[in-house]
Amino acid sequence: MNLESCYCECLVKRKNTSGGYIVKGIIITIIVIFGLLAFLLLFAGSGGLSLMMALLVMIGFYIISRVFPRFDVEWEYVFVDGQLDFDQILGGMARKRKMRVDFEKLEIIAPSNSHRLDSFKNMQMKAYDYSSLTGCDNYSMICHDKNSLIRIYFEPNEEMLKLMKNKSFRKVFTD
Repeated sequence: MNLESCYCECLVKRKNTSGGYIVKGIIITIIVIFGLLAFLLLFAGSGGLSLMMALLVMIGFYIISRVFPRFDVEWEYVFVDGQLDFDQILGGMARKRKMRVDFEKLEIIAPSNSHRLDSFKNMQMKAYDYSSLTGCDNYSMICHDKNSLIRIYFEPNEEMLKLMKNKSFRKVFTD
């Protein structure tokens, strides 16, 4: 098997959360209020205070241009011969590796609603969600991290599932 056949990547766009919408709304509301105050103070004769408010509005617009793209999150899964990387891409610009899983530490990969995960249901473990938050095509990965088990939610494509199954056929299930 050549190296190209042991490589697969998958990109999943995360659904926007209600918390993200709330933060965006608060930021826009604050900037509009400062803009209106600057406009009113300009006509009230307080030029210095109006200038300061206008400066705050410009800083607010700068913050919007830097913060809003960070609410646009994509997950990239990269599987290379027994290692699966989870990278977070913010606003299409910034990439950050969130986790790397070595398949030697893998317990099981199965659909999140599979009966094969029943033995792990009542166990206390830390969970990481690298999915689109839509709930469809969700898989769970249980693996060892230091001295405990962790659960990872993700949404691999068919090609990635096939490669993972070839690498560790007794631990990867697609039922």
